[in-house]
Amino acid sequence: MDRGMENGMVPGTEVQLGRHRYVVPPAPFACVEKYEDVFMGRNAEPSPTVIFDILYMSIKRNYPELKREDLANDVDIANMNAAFSVAMAVNAQGVDSGEGETPAAM
Repeated sequence: MDRGMENGMVPGTEVQLGRHRYVVPPAPFACVEKYEDVFMGRNAEPSPTVIFDILYMSIKRNYPELKREDLANDVDIANMNAAFSVAMAVNAQGVDSGEGETPAAM
């Protein structure tokens, strides 16, 4: 689901990570530049650390007060890849259509 514009956030797709919902906008250029191989498809299997870094740098655009450690406590093995897929879809399309939302964590 596209979210963000109405509350001053950068538009993106809402995802459930742990007990929190975040609006994941497109990655900032600094992130794209740092992880160009991932964004250009030259690294098809990025490490969990790279996946988390991309998620964090993207989500932090809408939640500047968010600490890395706090997001790390919300991301788990069950939701990390789904959230990363949403982040990459947002970057590929501008803003995701909502089809890639992660299910609520159980």
